[in-house]
Amino acid sequence: MKLEDWPKWSTPLHVSTRWIGEPGWEVGSRFEQVIDLGFPLGKTVSLETVRAVTDAESVSWWKDEKGVKSCHVWEFTALSPDRTQITNTEVFHGLFIGLVKPLAARRWQSLFEASVAGLIQSTQTGKKG
Repeated sequence: MKLEDWPKWSTPLHVSTRWIGEPGWEVGSRFEQVIDLGFPLGKTVSLETVRAVTDAESVSWWKDEKGVKSCHVWEFTALSPDRTQITNTEVFHGLFIGLVKPLAARRWQSLFEASVAGLIQSTQTGKKG
């Protein structure tokens, strides 16, 4: 899962991504992502720090910033040599999130689902070529 490829398969959610400092999925690595969540937030820039990594199984990052707690977990479960189950869990918590959830939850859910579907499609396309 190359960070620099996210905008290719995670569209329209990810506008851009880049490593800050040394690239790589290691605990303590930092990256910037510009995401477009649509109304009411639009495009937002977030700085993230990788907090936990289990090689070939999962990566996660979380923070408590500006009154919003967020946690992001990507899990990869090998089902066979050619098949991997991908689970993306995104949790946002706080007063602000509670207020905008009725307005944005359905759209955000579809954006994150489209992101995972894009990753799956990009890996399947890569195998065909």
